Amino acid sequence: KSIYQSINYSYTTLSSKEKLAFELLNLFPDGISISDFKKCFAKGSSSNKISDKDLRILSDKSLIEDYNGVLQLQPIIRRFAEFQFAKRSKEAKRKYCLDAYLFNAYILEIIDDIEKNKSISEALRIYNHFKNNLLKVLSYIQEIQIDEKSPVDDKKLIMNYIYVLDSFVLNTKQIQEFHVKLDKLSSYF
Repeated sequence: KSIYQSINYSYTTLSSKEKLAFELLNLFPDGISISDFKKCFAKGSSSNKISDKDLRILSDKSLIEDYNGVLQLQPIIRRFAEFQFAKRSKEAKRKYCLDAYLFNAYILEIIDDIEKNKSISEALRIYNHFKNNLLKVLSYIQEIQIDEKSPVDDKKLIMNYIYVLDSFVLNTKQIQEFHVKLDKLSSYF
């Protein structure tokens, strides 16, 4: 309880942009570079643009960790951020989940290209840095709105993401997690 209360106290003192940045980091369990994070969520209106100052405040309050420019949440803090993010409106969650999905799909595409054009070992080495971020997509994929005006205009794109991801999921723990998440998606497809 005391850890939760401490996190909640720090959270309640944040501005709305700082809260949003904090919550969005839950979508990247392996962390994300500061520049990629700002680019990923800069597509919306200017009021959603997250500044270095916003991120510095989160770091000063010990809500995020900065590992040489890679932002990450500790697991217990990430669960709190995920809980707060779940309270957002369906429309907001759809927008931010789409942005995170598109970023991760781009990363997965690069890894797949490396596997095809260079070597599987190089692709797996890079995959290893992003594996939890890529798997996390399966937890929020149902939030992504599919329509013809969206960058994701067909569920086939999502199926392709899953298909490519499947070729990199190799160890037993990841395979189990992958299957559990896929089972939860069966009604979606």
